[in-house]
Amino acid sequence: MSILIVDDDGEYRELLAQYLGDAGFLVEQASDGPEGLRKALAMLPDAIVTDYAMPEMSGDRLVRLLVDNPSTRSIPIVFLSALPHMIPPPARAASTALLPKPCSPDRICALLRVMVATRRAGAAGRPSPTS
Repeated sequence: MSILIVDDDGEYRELLAQYLGDAGFLVEQASDGPEGLRKALAMLPDAIVTDYAMPEMSGDRLVRLLVDNPSTRSIPIVFLSALPHMIPPPARAASTALLPKPCSPDRICALLRVMVATRRAGAAGRPSPTS
């Protein structure tokens, strides 16, 4: 399962990436919204974990761009933020989940596993374009 972590806090991003990697996820990292968008479009990860408050492009802008793009709109997105009350309702609605920082890595890992399994189960139930 591939996970993209988008967070401008390098230390936090590295710790989360290490934990998720140790838990068996394939992890890619981005230090801001524009890099996160580029990487999401290139790799089409199974799920994305993003911070809300970032320079250049906020997490809510990133989520809107991902949801508006047909190739990324079905990717589950988790907001992981120290400012959950600041996330606008439309961005909350567009994301799959919202977790406050700090959050237990075990909780994040469990949530990602459920989200990816749910997405894969939904994709398996859809008819193929050639059917």
